[in-house]
Amino acid sequence: MKLCTGHRVVFCAILLLFAVDGASNEPGKNVAKVTLTVTKVRAVEYFSTALEGEFNGMKIRNVLTACDVVIDNQTGEDLTIQSNFSSAIDYLTLELLRGDKTVVEVQYISHLSPVSFDGNLFVLKKGKTLAEMRFPIRLPPKDWPQLQARLYGFLPGSNYKGVLESNKLKVRRVVDLNSPAK
Repeated sequence: MKLCTGHRVVFCAILLLFAVDGASNEPGKNVAKVTLTVTKVRAVEYFSTALEGEFNGMKIRNVLTACDVVIDNQTGEDLTIQSNFSSAIDYLTLELLRGDKTVVEVQYISHLSPVSFDGNLFVLKKGKTLAEMRFPIRLPPKDWPQLQARLYGFLPGSNYKGVLESNKLKVRRVVDLNSPAK
């Protein structure tokens, strides 16, 4: 799912409204934060046949992207996250970049079904949490293996109101997601 520039600006503006985390900006004061680091990005290409819609009967390129991430909760306390889905990190978005230009954006929840309409509570413990996130991408650009990936998002319902933004990392084409990169 790709957000147009207008939607992206609105989405980022909403995230910035939540970005006040109450931490002090005074020199010498530690700023409590949560960091998001992508340690590995690998992807496998596969094809499917569309069964309906404008691509009915056509062979469609798909890419399943797996991102290994480290979320480091440096706030000094466990954070309770609210999600209608299945984890504390459901509200992250994968962004594929060509240079500094966004080519594709996919929200992690775009392929999930809600497990609760009231919202489940998940705890993000103090310290580092390791996770793998998989993002299906339909109709990626042909040069997808040359792109870089990064993640961004937020932790809804928690005391942490900052925006999470990861580093950029090159996407590596693999035969399957458990094999080493070519």
